[in-house]
Amino acid sequence: MKKDTKEKKGRKKGPDKIIGALTPVLEPLPSPLCRLPPLRRLNSSGCGDATALPGSLQPFRPTTGETDNISKTSSSSTEDGRKRLLREKEERVRLLQEELRRDEEEETKKLKEESEAVRKKLRITLERATSAERDRLNAQKKQDTERLEAELKEQLETERTRLQGENKEKLNALQKKESELQDQADQLEQRAKALKSEEDTLHTKIADLNTRKIKVGEEEKEVDRQMELIQERDQLKEELEQAHEVIHRAMEEWREAKEKEKQLMEEQDQLREELTRMREEKCQACEFIQRAREERSDAKEEKEQLREERDQLIEELQKMRAGRDQVREELERMREEKHQVQELIQRVREEGEKRLRGEMHKARDESRRAKEDKGKLESRVMLLQETCERLRHRVSELEQGEGSPSKEETTPSGDRNDALLHLDDSPPRSPGSNIQRNMDNLCLERQEKGGRLMTCLSQTTAVLWTHCSEQEVVPQPQPKSWSLCSRSQTISTPF
Repeated sequence: MKKDTKEKKGRKKGPDKIIGALTPVLEPLPSPLCRLPPLRRLNSSGCGDATALPGSLQPFRPTTGETDNISKTSSSSTEDGRKRLLREKEERVRLLQEELRRDEEEETKKLKEESEAVRKKLRITLERATSAERDRLNAQKKQDTERLEAELKEQLETERTRLQGENKEKLNALQKKESELQDQADQLEQRAKALKSEEDTLHTKIADLNTRKIKVGEEEKEVDRQMELIQERDQLKEELEQAHEVIHRAMEEWREAKEKEKQLMEEQDQLREELTRMREEKCQACEFIQRAREERSDAKEEKEQLREERDQLIEELQKMRAGRDQVREELERMREEKHQVQELIQRVREEGEKRLRGEMHKARDESRRAKEDKGKLESRVMLLQETCERLRHRVSELEQGEGSPSKEETTPSGDRNDALLHLDDSPPRSPGSNIQRNMDNLCLERQEKGGRLMTCLSQTTAVLWTHCSEQEVVPQPQPKSWSLCSRSQTISTPF
């Protein structure tokens, strides 16, 4: 349990490291609108101290050439000032664009380097976790094998003791039966010995009769030496007839002996049958013992086979358990990493939205400032127009004191002043339009930059997902990033 808690803590540290590595990437970028210098206020140097002109005029009557020179210098100075301002603004916009491009390239490089570092860290953490898990599984496997070996030894000992007890009981029963059969065999042997003694007595009697027959035959041979066998038989028949009584008596004795011998043979046959039966029973007992031994050996072989099958089943169960535990742990890890990555994506989305909102507020402030500067410029133009009107009225008053030729000469100057005033009225709109156009360009560049950043983030998150998800299919977060990018574009469209 302690190892599992340590592993879970190690796994939880991984996404925290990823978040810590991605936080510098997700910091709000410096808005280029803040770098825009404030619009330089128009100096009244182009027209000279126009406000001080009415008070500083001395009572003298200038000529028409001087008035023309004054109007020309004032118009040329205002045009030069406007051109200079426009050039400075264009130069600043160009510098800002170059700075934005350089910042974008640096940020993309930083993002790539940080994504590579994060990928290496993740690979190292995964390798460490797998090695630790492998060591733990090996240790657990050793413990399980030792425990199973101890259990198997105990089971084998109990099985051996049980089989030994059963074999002892069977052997005792067989020994008892064998002793009983041995007793019966001893009794039968004693009886056979008694019958054999009786048979020996009968054999002695038969031998006596045979001796008597031999003697009779010798006598017949002595009587019928020179006769043929048939004559000898006839003679023997005659002699037998003569000695019929003796032979009849002997035959009766022999018959009696034969009957006794038959009885003895029958008894001997019975004894032999009993002996054969006892031998058969003994053979059956031996066969039973042999069969019991064979069954015991077969039982041992079956027991060994069962033991091997049990070992194989135990190994397969251990492999299946290990695979199941690995699959469960990988599923839990993938779920945790999925949840953490979803939280990370949510944080990235919230931070991106906050950053976009801040940039929107900054852009609004800049546009408001530009409008204020435009109003100030228009107010200055109005002041210049008023000063020009005053000068024109003053010149007309001065010309009224002169003759008609001077009036004819001054009228073109008035027309020129009107043209200059009309020129003064029309151009102030151009700086505002240029500023608005520059603002639009900056906003578009900001949108493109935000889109690129979001694509980079989506690529890094996709790489993380593909690296982490090995067995479980996880929905890709790219559409969310694209939706966030499109949302940022829709938010920034008013600018």
